[in-house]
Amino acid sequence: MMSRITTCRCTFGNTVIHALMLGALIGACPPSYGHAQTLSPPTAEPPESISLNQPLFVHNQGQWPDESVHFGLSAQGIGIALYDSAIAFNMRAADSEASQLTLTFPGAHTVEPTGINLLPTRINYAVGGNGRQPRSGVPTYSGVVYSNLYNGIDLTICAGSDGLLKYEFQCEPGADPSQITFQYDGLQGSLCLDESDGSLLLDTAAGTLTDAPPVAWQTIDGLRTDIPLHYELLSNGSSYAFSLDADVDPAHPLTIDPVLEWMLYLGGFFEESASDVVADGTNAAFVVGTTSSQDFAGGINSFHGGDTDSYVAKILPSGSVEWMTYLGGNDREGASGIVLDPSGNIFVSGGTSSSDFEGRLNDLHNGADVSDAYLAKLQGNGTVEWMIYLGGSAGDGAAALAMDSSGALHLVGATYSDDFEGRINNRHSVDDTHDSFVAVVQPNGILKRMTYLGGSEHDLCTDIALDELGNAFISGWTFSKNFEGMINSPHGYQDGYIAKLDPTGTIEWVTYIGGWLIDYARAISLDDTGAIYTAGHTNSNDFDGRLNDLHGYDEGFAAKLTPSGLIDWMVYLGGDSNDTVYDMVLTDTGHMLVTGASHSEQIEGRTNTNHGQDDAFVIDVGSNGAVEWVYFMGGEAGDIGHAITLVEPKMAYVLGETRSMFFEGRLNSLDDGVLQDAFLTKVSLTPAITLTAITSCPEPGPIHIEWSNATPDGPVALIYARNEGSVIVPDGNPCACTQLDLGAQQIQLVYHGTSDAAGSGTLNANAPASACGGSLQLLDLTTCHVSNAVPVE
Repeated sequence: MMSRITTCRCTFGNTVIHALMLGALIGACPPSYGHAQTLSPPTAEPPESISLNQPLFVHNQGQWPDESVHFGLSAQGIGIALYDSAIAFNMRAADSEASQLTLTFPGAHTVEPTGINLLPTRINYAVGGNGRQPRSGVPTYSGVVYSNLYNGIDLTICAGSDGLLKYEFQCEPGADPSQITFQYDGLQGSLCLDESDGSLLLDTAAGTLTDAPPVAWQTIDGLRTDIPLHYELLSNGSSYAFSLDADVDPAHPLTIDPVLEWMLYLGGFFEESASDVVADGTNAAFVVGTTSSQDFAGGINSFHGGDTDSYVAKILPSGSVEWMTYLGGNDREGASGIVLDPSGNIFVSGGTSSSDFEGRLNDLHNGADVSDAYLAKLQGNGTVEWMIYLGGSAGDGAAALAMDSSGALHLVGATYSDDFEGRINNRHSVDDTHDSFVAVVQPNGILKRMTYLGGSEHDLCTDIALDELGNAFISGWTFSKNFEGMINSPHGYQDGYIAKLDPTGTIEWVTYIGGWLIDYARAISLDDTGAIYTAGHTNSNDFDGRLNDLHGYDEGFAAKLTPSGLIDWMVYLGGDSNDTVYDMVLTDTGHMLVTGASHSEQIEGRTNTNHGQDDAFVIDVGSNGAVEWVYFMGGEAGDIGHAITLVEPKMAYVLGETRSMFFEGRLNSLDDGVLQDAFLTKVSLTPAITLTAITSCPEPGPIHIEWSNATPDGPVALIYARNEGSVIVPDGNPCACTQLDLGAQQIQLVYHGTSDAAGSGTLNANAPASACGGSLQLLDLTTCHVSNAVPVE
């Protein structure tokens, strides 16, 4: 079982974009109106669609107990530790024990690696124990160098955002490359070569790893001269060297540049979930979730206690991770909600079973294996300032978080405890059922009060919104038919509900929403008039207030209620299969943007062109309940949108989970859906750029080109290619790494200009007959968005 993946580089191969006059390239083309269909929903931004598991070389400053480890990282699901003149690869397959592969360099000097290219990302390790020390602001690098590993030879190692590890030997003039020798310990068998291409195959307990054929070159008089070479296996079966097949000019440096392609066929054990996202005034995103990985964003093998930890990460608007903080103790943690105060402090809610949570102001309320809710305050740099446990003697957990104008924190969740600290009323549920709860915590971490919500059966809060008067509005779901404060009757087996609490925490009213089967209210928001908006999912075909009919079995919904809790309208959101809504955000025009997961081929006539097992989506629901547009995101496996927040100008962050190897043009280090990563995507809420062309093809003649929805008064580039396909804008150009829907054959820049004040433009020229059969695409050089590709025909 072996396959190879190749490095995804931002190059055109041997083809370069040329800046030519339009008439010289396109000449004249023939009348036909060739315009491709355009995307009316928003456009995702591939350069800013990132995985939260990108490789970083993290300096060991005591967060890992082995002092001989200088740097650590994770690439393609493999934990990597860098020692003096040695590298350890820690792997685990889905059905095997962990295994370690160690690479040493016989005959080399003892050299400590040095970080190169310091990155803005800083990592905080909030939990110690077992020899680990809590550390804040641990630096990260894009690579390391072993200087003078052999006489006159440096070894440089780096990793790209695709998770592929790359190493390079740089030989000074006169240095002897035959010094370089590799020794692997921990193999399951002998090294062997792939006769088809000369790749090196390493048989490990976790699967077969592939080292691509080596490449060597010298730069002489400004020109690159390739030096043919191959791997040479040594007699012990676990060592190899390079064998050069041509003479090297000793007066010039030599570079040997293999690419390690780490791919485990049996999968791995890493998994992340995503819970919530919020943005600050600079449009930076703050995300929270839960991880069971030992190597999330800088770990090696060590893990900060229990089965899972919470994590908090700050993502800059450009898509780079500034810092990431683990939250937890010696047991299990999960994060659920996040808010920011005006000073940039961060508050995170969740659940924990750890008694030694860093920064705690009080003690865990119950024994082992029973969770408390928690609230943690972090400074703007990710350092934990304080944390409090919330709960009673049974299980408790927080689901969402909001902040009022005074800075007080309002948490909602579920509890089995009769003795929840700070309670102002009694628990409604009996035996082994849970109540919803709403707790208010002062800005200094002191619990102010707690209110039970519910009836005699299971009840759960999912989200909370606050108005300017201090009233709290809660969404959730319930099995109870006797919910305290109810103003209408239950509809079915399980209903969604909306509850209003006054500023003292007293229940003012509760309204059931739903139909005769199962309904979930997942999210809630308020507009300036006091109207209430909620979203979730249902399989009830008789949902109260519906504007349309159920399309499939399980379907998302969006609904609007009056300030007094009466349903105004409700709309089903889905197709012929299962569709789920997890979160929503309200725009200033009264539109609801909802996100979730869909297994349907179509929603409201919009075809899902990704369609893996499930795909994430964003749906725009107008103020009257009409669906404005549907936008799908995802790949070949399962993708879920869990949270959404607005950023300016006209952007949204969508946070979720993915098992797809390909998501918005990037390659994840996922193995056949075994792993699950968190993802963050920046989505534009503006219409897609539209390009049209009227030609004279197949005869030479005039060509008329129009575009719209580009950046007002912004620069644009019109690009032509002879064949179809896809190509990546190379490094050194504006919008480097942007994917174009054009092939690489005869690709050329044919026009560079500026859009008008409306973001539109026109171009008239003559085109030769030889231009017919190609395609055009417009690139917005401000946003790096691209238009539809238009055939020249």
